[in-house]
Amino acid sequence: MMRCPLCFALTHSPLYRRYQRCQLCALAFIPDATALPPIETYHAADGSYYFPNSNNLISRVAGRAFLAGRNAKILFSPVSVRMFAGREGYRVIDLRTSLPFPPLYAHWPFGHRLRAELELRLPITGKIESRLSLGVIAAATAFDDLRALWADMAGLAARMVVVVDSADPQLAAIWQENLGVYGAALVVAHPLAGDFAAQRNRVQALCQTPFILQLDCDETLSAGAKRILPELIDEAQASGFSAIGLPRINEVDGTIAALYPDVQYRLLRKEVRFTRAVHEYPDLAAGQKSRVELGGAILHRLSSERFSTREAFYEKIAKGAGRPEDGALLHEPLDPALPLPG
Repeated sequence: MMRCPLCFALTHSPLYRRYQRCQLCALAFIPDATALPPIETYHAADGSYYFPNSNNLISRVAGRAFLAGRNAKILFSPVSVRMFAGREGYRVIDLRTSLPFPPLYAHWPFGHRLRAELELRLPITGKIESRLSLGVIAAATAFDDLRALWADMAGLAARMVVVVDSADPQLAAIWQENLGVYGAALVVAHPLAGDFAAQRNRVQALCQTPFILQLDCDETLSAGAKRILPELIDEAQASGFSAIGLPRINEVDGTIAALYPDVQYRLLRKEVRFTRAVHEYPDLAAGQKSRVELGGAILHRLSSERFSTREAFYEKIAKGAGRPEDGALLHEPLDPALPLPG
């Protein structure tokens, strides 16, 4: 299987001649570009970073004859520069092209040399993020997992909001009392009724902070994602992002699975709503923006037995929702040479 050399996604499409374009990070690459050089490779003497692109390719759009850049195995777009910087522990504070795009091919991201100013991300520790709630939809049998998740996240979010799959308000009251020892918690009971988007939207509606991080009971954040949470919220506020996606590392029966990066858009503004009953995702309105951050990950641990039960349940809700192609990748090990987010 061919993976993008930047984000390692498997979804890409032909661009021009031998180039493929990654559908996740918008990097253009020739298939034998199996890895990107370290970010220091692009460092210039003036403190900026220059990312390779090709003015030749833009001539193709205008219909003129040209020679393709024979030595350019990778071509960055503005999106891929930001994602590469995040993967390497930097954030972009300024990004420019060598020349403004002419209107004829303003949509073409590979025509000009890209220059960026990057800043090394510094870990922020010991700070409870007052702008953030942890949101969870939980099965009625998942209290122990939920308690472990809140204990793990309590120092990072101001509050936890839970909607438990139950019609019993007494159960919700008991859960809320017991979870309160780890930090402020609100638990509400409501049947799932085969609609994951509606259940997540109940969590969103209960949120009282500007941002919410939705995790499942069998998920946690990687150490790297925890370190950069406040900075991600800063960037979302400054740049107007409504949803930030993180790659998810799936560990099945103790083995990291080939289903990667499996991006999940879980860091959200509270006004965002989800759509689709199964495999739900944020339904962004006009003007709402999203981005993917490769500097951290969601860690997802499950067993083969639980995976099979879950996929059968999904199929009952919607035909084809079991995603056999994902199931095949979840039962294959990931190449251990891939550098996953910390």
